[in-house]
Amino acid sequence: MAATLHAIVFLALPILTIVLCRVFWKRPPKTKRAVAAVAAALPLFLLPGHLCDAGQATMQTLVGGICMVFVVTCATNRRIAVALGAAMAVATFCLVSHYDGLVHGSEFIGHSRSGMAAHRNRMTRLHDIRAELQARGGSPVAEGWISDHASLIGPGDPRARSWREYGESMWHSTFTWLFRRRRIPMEIWYPGGPPAEAAFRLEWRDRD
Repeated sequence: MAATLHAIVFLALPILTIVLCRVFWKRPPKTKRAVAAVAAALPLFLLPGHLCDAGQATMQTLVGGICMVFVVTCATNRRIAVALGAAMAVATFCLVSHYDGLVHGSEFIGHSRSGMAAHRNRMTRLHDIRAELQARGGSPVAEGWISDHASLIGPGDPRARSWREYGESMWHSTFTWLFRRRRIPMEIWYPGGPPAEAAFRLEWRDRD
């Protein structure tokens, strides 16, 4: 429901912009007004993102900034133009904040594929465990999930478990970049054999 509401507000923004431009358009806009509108909208276009896999509100800032440029340019009265521009900036900021809140929750995510940061984190864990197994001797161990072998890794070691996330498309995902979050548990698979030899063949696998 929250994502649907976000999509409706997102669609309403350009529609409202068209209506406002038609209502407050009295004469052709001047070039200076258009330049001023673009300059005023630059902070929206340049809103800083965040370095995580949750998602970026790129479409929200882009569409909101364009809408702001149009209402400021088309509204003939200067005071009305300033008021409409400020209102559009606030609406865009609220839309971006709502998007950030959704993708940092448990139900939605901002992309359809597993993020690179999570992948790098899993590979770092795998490298650490490989290094530990290569440094030890020991007799062969049967194949299976490494967390099930107490002789290979400590019980409950969090490095052996992870999640693979992906986004399931919804009707508005194309333009909102909001997807329903899906999580698949993953664990490290031990291929069997002596630990020092099997270390290179460790791999992450889905464990449904």
